[in-house]
Formats: sequence, C-alpha cells, structure tokens
Amino acid sequence: MSAICGIIESGRPVRRDILEKMSRLMRYRGPDNQGFWYGKEAGFAHRLLSSLSSKESIQPLTSEKGNILLLCDGEIYNFKELRKMLKSKGHTFSSSSDNEVILHLYEEKGEACASFLRGTFAFAIWDIDARKLLLCRDHFGKKPLVYAELKHGILFASELKALLAHPDLSRTIDHQALDGYITFQAVPAPHTIFSDIKKVPSASFLVWHQGTIRIEQYWQLNFTEDLSLSHKKEYQELMWATLQETVKLQTSSGSAPGVFLSGGIDSSAIAAILNAASTTAIKTFSVGFEEESFNELHYAKKVANHLHTDHHELIVKPDIISLLPKLVWHYNEPFGDSSMIPTYCLSQETKKLVTVALNGDGGDEALGGYTRYWQTLLLSGAKKIPRKFLHLARTAGHAIAKKYGDRFFEWLDDAAESGEWYAYARRLSCFSRPQKQALYSKDLLYSLKEYDAYTLAKKAWSHHNAKDTLSAMLYTDYQIYLSNVLLVKMDIATMAHGLESRSPFLDPLFVETLAKFPSSLKIGRFTTKYLLKKKVRGLLPPEIIRRKKMGFGIPINIWMKKEYRNFIQDILLDGRVARRSLFNRRTIETMVIDHLTEKESHTTRLWLLLNLELWYRIFVDGEEP
Repeated sequence: MSAICGIIESGRPVRRDILEKMSRLMRYRGPDNQGFWYGKEAGFAHRLLSSLSSKESIQPLTSEKGNILLLCDGEIYNFKELRKMLKSKGHTFSSSSDNEVILHLYEEKGEACASFLRGTFAFAIWDIDARKLLLCRDHFGKKPLVYAELKHGILFASELKALLAHPDLSRTIDHQALDGYITFQAVPAPHTIFSDIKKVPSASFLVWHQGTIRIEQYWQLNFTEDLSLSHKKEYQELMWATLQETVKLQTSSGSAPGVFLSGGIDSSAIAAILNAASTTAIKTFSVGFEEESFNELHYAKKVANHLHTDHHELIVKPDIISLLPKLVWHYNEPFGDSSMIPTYCLSQETKKLVTVALNGDGGDEALGGYTRYWQTLLLSGAKKIPRKFLHLARTAGHAIAKKYGDRFFEWLDDAAESGEWYAYARRLSCFSRPQKQALYSKDLLYSLKEYDAYTLAKKAWSHHNAKDTLSAMLYTDYQIYLSNVLLVKMDIATMAHGLESRSPFLDPLFVETLAKFPSSLKIGRFTTKYLLKKKVRGLLPPEIIRRKKMGFGIPINIWMKKEYRNFIQDILLDGRVARRSLFNRRTIETMVIDHLTEKESHTTRLWLLLNLELWYRIFVDGEEP
C-alpha cells in the first residue's frame, strides 16, 4: 500500500516543487520510503507503506526496455500465478514486488491488463513511447484515485488534497456533488466536491493521450447468471470454499495480519477461517463505547474467547472538538458517516501491533445482510394491493407511525407513489426530496435546476444486470453505498495511520460467485445471510448467529445533546454558514432547536451539515485543521 501522484504537462518541464509538495501531503499513506521520477514532460512520485520494508518495492517500476513506468497503490493477491504465466511468455522481473506483474501484464495485454487482477489497487502507467497515461482503479474502488485536467496536461493523485497543491486548480464547488453528499452522506463518483477534480470510477480505466481523455469499464458485476446446483448444501460449501481461498490468498505473503472483529457474523467468519489456518493465536481488535446500547464489545469478546484469539479492545470517548477537524482534513471531501470516528481510533491502536488488518466489509452486500433488504422485499408486495386497500393501510399506518415512530408506512408511501427504487433509495439517504427543497437556498436550487442525486439510485436499480428485487438492491448498494461510503471510510481511517486493510468479501471471484446464487439463499424466511448462518453453526457461538444486526452506529445523538451541544450550535448557527448562500438559515435553525429540545431527531442530518461546514473552513477558507 502506498500513495501515488504525477504531473504531465506537454511542452514544459515538470515543476518539481509542486510534485514534491503533492507527495509530502500524503506522507502518512506511505511513511516507509519514497521515490521520484522525472522525464522531459512528466514527473511521478510514490510513497511506500511496506509490511516487509522492502527497498526493491520503491517505485516507479520500469519495464525491461525502460519505456514503460508503473506507480501502484495496492496489493495484487494473485501475483504469483500471474508472475508464473508472464515468465512463461518471456518476461523478466527485476523485483519480487507483487505490483510488477501489472507492468508486464500491460506489455502483454495492453489496456485490458486490470481484468486479470485480483486485488486492491489504484495504478498509473506512463507509456513513454506512445506518450499515453493509463489510470486504473480496482473492481469496487477500494483504493482512491483522483485526477484533474490541465490546459496542456493532466495530474493525478491518491488523494484530493495533493492535487490542490497545483496552483492552476480552482476550488469551485460542484453543486451536483454537494447534492450527492447531502443525499447519500458522501460525494458519489465520478464527482468530487470540486468542479476541476474527478474520481476515476471503480472497475474502470482512464486513458489520457495528447490532451484527450477516454474512460472505459473493464469489469461489471452480473446478477443475471445462475448456478444450477442440486442442493442448498452445495451452494453452502461452494460459498465457504471460495471465502477460504480468498482469505488464504490475501494472507499468503507479508507479516501476520490482525482482524477487525465487530462481533458480527462477517468479521467473525473471517476470524474463524484465519484462526483455523494459523498455528498461533491470531490478533483481533474491537472498538466499543461507554454507552451500552451502542456497545458490541461483549459480542466480539465472546467470539475471541471461542476462537482463543489474542484479543484487544478499545473504548472510544473522543474529544470531537479536537478530533473532528483532523478527520475532516484526512477525508479530503465532506464525509458524513460518523463511524469514521471509531474506525480511525481503532486503526490507530491496531497499527501499534500489526501492519495489516482484515475486515468484514462487503459481506452484507454479497450475502444479503442488511435489514433493509427484507423490509424492502415486504414493500414490493405493495404493488399487488388494490389502491383502495393500500390507501386504507397507509392511513392506518400514519396513525401508528405518529404514535410509535414506525417508518414502515412511510416506505410504503414511497413504494406506492414513486416506485421501489425510491423507497429503497430513501433507506440509503439522509435527506428526502422535500427536506432538500426546504434546506437548499434559492441560488442552490437554481444551480441544480432539474438535477437530483436520487437519480443515481434509480440508474443503478434499473440496471439490466439485476434479475430480481434483491439483486437490484445489492447492485445499488455496491454502486452507491459500498464504493462511496464504506470503502472510503475504511481506506482513509486506516491509511491515516499507515495501516493496510484487506476485505476478503470483496474479492471479485467471491463476489461473482455469490452473484450467481439464488436470492432465496441470501434472505430466506426473512433471515438475512441465510446461507452463511447455516454454514457457521458450530464454528461460532450461537449468540453470534442469532443476534440482530446492529450496524456500526455510534452514540453521536447522545453526545450532541450533552457535551457537544454548544459545539453544534456554535458551528451551524454561525454567520459563515449563511454567507455561503447554500442553505436556508431558518431551516437549519429549526433543525438544531427541534433536535436539542427532542421535538424531532435530526442526528444524521445535523452531522452531515456539521462536517460540511468544518470542511469548508479547512479546504475553502484555508483554516488550519
């Protein structure tokens, strides 16, 4: 793992001071070493985070003829197999680096090279003879890669803040990106919060050649194919064998990894597989809170005791006033998932003992783990109910909702009036369409015109690769929630401390295999992760299999109303928020007052606005974090 960046400017030498500053701004991503390369019109920098501290991994790597350069942030897990194949075709390797296979794959396969990789990666290839730059991201966008066009060239980097070191880039806000953040708590790719900067999409490559840019997708998840196995047991064993192979592949080289253990079934399954293959006790790491309703530590400890791991716990009670600006700086863009706080703190502690940590990211999407899946499947039946009875049900439901706070009939309304895709998108979103209309200023509404970030969910939901309602939900989550929120949260939080994270559930072979399984084996009888729960009986404590999904929530609502009450008011009711001309000041005031007086809960929405304002102060106003 590492950080990469580069500048290409036709007809002028690269400004070394800018490239060095770009590299320096990402030092924490690669604290072990660094490498630079300068050519006639191009310059590249690489910062190394190495679990082996291998000097030969310093990049750029060059081809045998010296005409092709490679920079890579990531790990290629199937590099041994690829190395063997490439050697049989006459390629000579100059290092033992797993990244070098990309260089020779490009020589052999050209732009299609990424489709052969199983790994976590973002790489750049500079073809000197063709004067062509290739930028590429892994299948799910686990590793970040951003770029910006210049008048006579292009620059790229692992993180947005590095690009801002270039004086030719403006800090003009992309209002569509802002709407995406307000809707889905993170800026969706290919946007970034700045108009001049874009993200390379996941599972895609970008080619820059003589001032033109072309972007193509090299891989796409397909739910339309089916495996025709005879019995549920066969699906169960195939799922487990594929997951075991993936864990083995991701842990076959380098130092012994640890495991982020939440006490949920995904991370517990990863820990069980790794533990069974290890001759010594594996290290597991968990985070919890003083507030018992948010604390999962007892579940994690039960798994750790059952597997006899070397277990480490952390209780988080952060000083948000000092920590949050630092996190905002690390995340580069406005980011609204509050679980970034415990993930960041846990990563800091984990790095003290290991350099690599496995996690359970992607398990919910592959196996059907979110509660919203079966809830939305219930809603799909609303289409079959005659409108007369549906109206009566909704009327009764609103009365129930008013008394008990049950949102079910709100979702029923969405399904009946706007369709299943919108009902599901509302489960992913933070602000509804009416709430956004009330929040946004007239200027922002005019700027957006007819644009609405909800259409991103509609596009994913309606994609031809989904064969049924559950598949549409899974595909939508892969495209919007996983790639833009969960993976960004994990990458930034871990790399801020020079910790490498790996996600076995996001191996493309595993995901492709599970996409061919019947949906009934993912959610059966309203039981999420039906197949996985069947398999781990006897491997994990029964309480872990039976427990309700908790999610990685934090007690931010409690903190907001108590020790950080004044902090929320000081930031959100400050005159600077109004002077930005983005939001309706009265709407924000009402939200703050209603929340603090417990008239109505706006925890997530206020958290989004708080992070956005702190981001503005650091990245636009120029305040120190």
